[in-house]
Amino acid sequence: MRKLVFLLGIFAVAGLFMLGHSLKANAVFNPNRLIDDAVFDNANSMTAGQIDNWLNVNFPNSCISTNNGFSAADPTGYSPSTGFTYGGRVSSGQVIYDAGQAYGLNPQVLLATLEKEEGLVAGDGPYGCTPLAISASVGYGCPDSGSSYTYNNLSPPLYYLNGNPMSSVTNTCVNSASKAGFSQQLIRAAWLLKFGEQRSEGNTSWAVIKPGWDNSDDPQTCYGGPMTQGYRKRCSSDTNAVFYDGYTTIDGQSTHMDSGATAALYWYTPHFHGNQNFVSLFSQWFGDTTLPYAFKSSSNDNIYYYVDGFKVLVTAMGVLQDYGISPQSIQTLSQSQVDSVPSPGANDGVSPTLDYIVKSPDDTDADGGSIYLITVGKKYQFKSMQQFFDFGFSESNIGYLPLSFIQGLPGNSQLSNFVSSPYGSVFEMSGGQKKLIFDYQTYIGLNPSDIMTQASYYTVDLVPSGTPLSNRDILVKHPTGESVTLFLNGSYYSIPNFDVYSCWGFESSLNSPVYRLPDDSYVPSITPASALACEVNTGSATNLLSRSTRFAIPAGYGLSNPPVSNSDIIALSNKLPSSAAPLKQYIKFSNSAGIWYLNGGARKSVPTLSDYNLLGLNSSSFDVVDPSVQSSISTSGIKLGNGQAVKTDDSAAVYVVSGNSRLLYATSDDFLAYHNNWSDIESYPAATLNQDYSYSGTVVNKYLYDQNSDTVYLVDRFGCYSLDSNLLASYSKTKSGIQSAQTYSSSIFPKLGGCASGSVYIKQNDQPPVYLVSNGQKQVFSTWNALQNYSHSANPYIITLSASTMATFPNGAPIN
Repeated sequence: MRKLVFLLGIFAVAGLFMLGHSLKANAVFNPNRLIDDAVFDNANSMTAGQIDNWLNVNFPNSCISTNNGFSAADPTGYSPSTGFTYGGRVSSGQVIYDAGQAYGLNPQVLLATLEKEEGLVAGDGPYGCTPLAISASVGYGCPDSGSSYTYNNLSPPLYYLNGNPMSSVTNTCVNSASKAGFSQQLIRAAWLLKFGEQRSEGNTSWAVIKPGWDNSDDPQTCYGGPMTQGYRKRCSSDTNAVFYDGYTTIDGQSTHMDSGATAALYWYTPHFHGNQNFVSLFSQWFGDTTLPYAFKSSSNDNIYYYVDGFKVLVTAMGVLQDYGISPQSIQTLSQSQVDSVPSPGANDGVSPTLDYIVKSPDDTDADGGSIYLITVGKKYQFKSMQQFFDFGFSESNIGYLPLSFIQGLPGNSQLSNFVSSPYGSVFEMSGGQKKLIFDYQTYIGLNPSDIMTQASYYTVDLVPSGTPLSNRDILVKHPTGESVTLFLNGSYYSIPNFDVYSCWGFESSLNSPVYRLPDDSYVPSITPASALACEVNTGSATNLLSRSTRFAIPAGYGLSNPPVSNSDIIALSNKLPSSAAPLKQYIKFSNSAGIWYLNGGARKSVPTLSDYNLLGLNSSSFDVVDPSVQSSISTSGIKLGNGQAVKTDDSAAVYVVSGNSRLLYATSDDFLAYHNNWSDIESYPAATLNQDYSYSGTVVNKYLYDQNSDTVYLVDRFGCYSLDSNLLASYSKTKSGIQSAQTYSSSIFPKLGGCASGSVYIKQNDQPPVYLVSNGQKQVFSTWNALQNYSHSANPYIITLSASTMATFPNGAPIN
């Protein structure tokens, strides 16, 4: 982006050198406006002889004065193949003057820089007048931190002292021999300062330099290619571009570049202290670094601009600035002084007020009645009346100035329909509106010649805003707050939160550029067509957007089904890669270990590893999605595994999960009978369990029908026993009866196993009597002999049961 600065080039700058050591008070330091371009560019402020005389008179101890025998090689030109060229030995004043002349730079800027960097003017620097100090005269190629270097047999030498060449230096900070020494430092600094000023102004895409002079081999630039008419193309990828971008951060403070020269000084020394020293030195030695060209009286707030002997009323400060006059330069005069300057009359060819659109009063004069727009200190000619109307102007906006005055205003370019504001925002002017262009590809497609007019804030604000232009998706960030809006095909879509911003993958996948809107007035009032969400309804399916992947959501999950999105939104979402398979019912967020189950329009937590295992899950059972999706899917309830033992926080009753319900273990014996452990029980709030796993009164039976083996088991705390048809008859049970009464699957008891064969001979675990089960009754054997006789076995097969199971058999007649 290009920084626009205000130019003061319509006035000549007087020579402000001083021949006596009468120093002025320090100027007030304005960090935004260190020096005006007009002062900075005044290459003729002092001659070489005047510079030498000034040094000799004002600074007897100067390291570089002729009084002290100082001289140096004269910079005479530049060759692309050999670099800078140098001539014979001349005074420091000649070197400083020639360096300033080469690049159109005020030699006083170089003098102040010599003192600021190494104290060479006053001779009071930390290294005195040593070769070490003079090797880095203006600090060029000398970073704040870096290595030290030693150079010998330098050609040209660092300098001459009483005609003797000083050609060696030890421990210099200068990082190249071709930059070490007084002449080498001065010519390179002049180039660098001038280049910094010109690229900051951004008024064209070229950096003006003196024909025959260049520095294309300098490592701080990215230039390349041959010289063309004394210009060189500015590098578009220059990483130091912050200094012509309106604002830059200096010492942690956002600082506006009010002039190209200010930007150049900050680029050279990116700190307040060094530049404050520069301004202080310059103002003490040579006068103000800024120039006033507008005035007001001490008793009236009216501001006037001087035009050909008339005072013209300034009705808006923006217009004054567009003529290159900053508010700081307005001078306060006495009322009598103001009154002595006449206002223009009806026949004077000057409008009584200062206008941003001007022409001469005679359509037959040399410019043929051309109309000009005045902005950022330059004039631009309207190419046609159609263009005039494209800007939304009318004839009533035109003011009149003398032709000679108009011709003296800087600038001779024709106005482009593509305009840039100082923020760097670019507009197409058409149909009486300014239409903000959001991205470079759209801009270059509309304006392949890349010819653009730099305009001021004030000029841009004069034109009503129309619908912005972009051929792709753009994220628009507003000047205040953190909100971002999607602009797509002429419509806006709100992005309600950062999660939605992330799930769309605007940064990571879509690579959507962000346009930071510098001023809300640059676009019409934004009314979003709709809000984006992490789900997009294509009409045939709802897709979940997960930053780098787009998943089709099966309807059975019951997730939100937003209204059908328009074709632009669907097309944009389709840029995200589609998953090969629909979204799985189990998902995991990439930033956490938790597993979630999608059902009923919400995600249910799989709360423990036990549930994870009981659900039979593994790494292929779930899709990993971006954390940004979390807020778009509400959380509701839990997903437990079949067979999980649970209880509520407010009750001791224990249940087993079966599908979407839970069954009660009637007794602790029953709980333990199914091979559960007390540590297996998971406790939840009653509301949570009731929501997803209701209890309908079903109790876990001691008799279990196993669907896999087609077998009935008696499940007891002290053993699990299979019951064949004969045993079932003895127990007064039937397989079909147990099977039909059982509303749950045997699979909910995954720990049950190792079951033995049942028996008609039973005993309680803590008592010796043995019973016979017959017709559902238990009959006690009165003696062991009675059991042996009955069973016809010396050691009959007896199973042990708990008291609670024994109690289910009524007592029959004893067996003797």
